[in-house]
Amino acid sequence: MPIYPAILTTDIAILQHQLDLAAKFSDLTAIQIDLIDGEYVDQQTVSLQSVVEVEKHDLPIDFHLMTNEPMDLVWELIDWKNDLPIRSVVAQIERMSYPDQFLAEVKNQGWRTGLALDIYTPWEEIDPAWLIDVDVIQLSGNETGRSGQDLNELIWPKLKAVRATLDQLAESSAAKAATLAQPVELVVDIGVNLKTAPKLIAAGVTGLVAASAIWNDSEPVKAFENLSNLY
Repeated sequence: MPIYPAILTTDIAILQHQLDLAAKFSDLTAIQIDLIDGEYVDQQTVSLQSVVEVEKHDLPIDFHLMTNEPMDLVWELIDWKNDLPIRSVVAQIERMSYPDQFLAEVKNQGWRTGLALDIYTPWEEIDPAWLIDVDVIQLSGNETGRSGQDLNELIWPKLKAVRATLDQLAESSAAKAATLAQPVELVVDIGVNLKTAPKLIAAGVTGLVAASAIWNDSEPVKAFENLSNLY
């Protein structure tokens, strides 16, 4: 199961430093870069242009959009796509007016599509009809946009519900008709560490996003390796 290191920073020097470290991680599937506009939550990160300008070491990037109207940033990603090794675009649904358009445009670019939910956003906000076009469901383990928080206990009933829905989808005739190459990936972001990761894996998570558990360690390369070796 992949571990996705997440970069959430306002400082372009930290962005570059963490990308340099990530280039040393063994068997890294992708790195997640968080983009926050200051409207979805009351803080901002480095801009997309800053990500374009730094050295990315050809690391596959999953962008996590925590923005008001994520489609605005999707258009920017399309404009910059030749300068960015984009693998996935995952966006919070809370301020997304046109989910169908988001999924269609991201998929049209050949990128993996992802929908993300805050810890307090009910799973029922996701229209089951969208799931045929979704590659990733990402659940926040606590309030979205703030790294270093503990895992909120509300994650467990939500995980159970999401896992059940995705398992049903995998067996459905609709999914088979769509010839899904891979099952929908179920990812948890925030509160992921050596203590919580085994419990999340047991609950049916198939990908983990970790930030402080890696970057706040005195040996980030070793911390990533330790998380990767849990399964």
